[in-house]
Amino acid sequence: MNPSPVPDRAPPARPARHPCLLPAGVLLAVSLAGAAFASIPPWERRETKRPVYPPALVSARWLELNLGARGVCVVDARPLERFRSGHIAGALQLDAAALAPDPWSLGARFAAAGVPGGGTVVCYADRDGPAAAGRLYWLLELAGHRDARVLDGGLEGWRAARGRIERGARAPRPARFEVAPDTTRLADFRYVMDTFGTFGHTVMDWRPPGAWAAGHIPHSLPFPLARLVRADGTLLDSLRARAVFETFGPRENDYVNLDDEFIVCGDLAADGAPVHPYLAARLAGIARVRCYPEGFAGWERRAGLPQVRIVDAPEVARLLGTPADDAPPRGVILLDLRGEPDYDIGHLPGAVRLPLYEIESALEDTLRAHWPDADRASIPMILYCYGPGCVRSRNGATIAARHGFRNLLWFRDGTMGWRSAGLDVVKTCRE
Repeated sequence: MNPSPVPDRAPPARPARHPCLLPAGVLLAVSLAGAAFASIPPWERRETKRPVYPPALVSARWLELNLGARGVCVVDARPLERFRSGHIAGALQLDAAALAPDPWSLGARFAAAGVPGGGTVVCYADRDGPAAAGRLYWLLELAGHRDARVLDGGLEGWRAARGRIERGARAPRPARFEVAPDTTRLADFRYVMDTFGTFGHTVMDWRPPGAWAAGHIPHSLPFPLARLVRADGTLLDSLRARAVFETFGPRENDYVNLDDEFIVCGDLAADGAPVHPYLAARLAGIARVRCYPEGFAGWERRAGLPQVRIVDAPEVARLLGTPADDAPPRGVILLDLRGEPDYDIGHLPGAVRLPLYEIESALEDTLRAHWPDADRASIPMILYCYGPGCVRSRNGATIAARHGFRNLLWFRDGTMGWRSAGLDVVKTCRE
């Protein structure tokens, strides 16, 4: 089981001091600190808050002691045929995959299935669909339930603990589910479009890294969900799960802020997540979590939404062809996000230098000068910097998406990968 939430103790109140009475040096320092913070890109800002871990998991032993107790409801999240073949004694059945994430109708669906709006609801599934229990956990929180939990280890863990099993199914007795939904647990594509890459938001893509590299929402990152699951199917406890999240970021020693609102991209779906990503984030003490259930597949189906794809040196070379006299290529935008000295030492043929710190202010002028007729909905834009240890090109792709570009190619290997592939760079001589 997870540790119970630890209440924060507020320090003793101190008399307020009027800012005009502060020394001038203090006021200047505060002002400079505020200006410095404002100049930091959104994805590099950090805040620190004390995590509060919800009691998201229960053990088989806990359930054995509380099974049949007043106020404890057990729900099997699997399809009906698997429920009939064997389920925890007294459990209700509600196929999590068949429930639409509509916060305004979920309460009625839960009530009809016999799931009450109060008490403790324990969800479970099995290893054929381990994320189903986490999905039901998310849907309960979306519907406004305040004490949803998941049986750690699922049905297999219950069997191993010699828990009581029943077969067959009976008609549920309708319950009361009269709580207000919590719509802050859901994101649609408009919400994701408005928030990716902005301060206080992290988009977490639970697909395997290869699928993420082939196309993803700008500024999203792949998360290694499998690291949260032990060999026996149980999940890491909250502290260990948070330790995994604390090393989640675009590169080593550059990690996302766990005080952010996390938007988990993807739902139960076909790839067989070992744990639902919403449950994973909540288990790690991330307080603000939304689920974008359409995932990248739904994002990709919607016309006009930007996506980023990671490309390698051979593909970049094929797209560029052979630019004449280091002229910018036609039909593709190629931006070098490094500073002038490194650009002069060696850059990709036809690349236009646009340092990351200038891209927000100078992108439009650069486009008018070199690609005035570019169709932002279709033209490929290749962005690169030094190599895998540099994320300027990732951040530049996010800014370009905000400027209306849809076909963004992140050459993550940069000039290091270009040279490693045996391709020539162009040197610039300046007088």
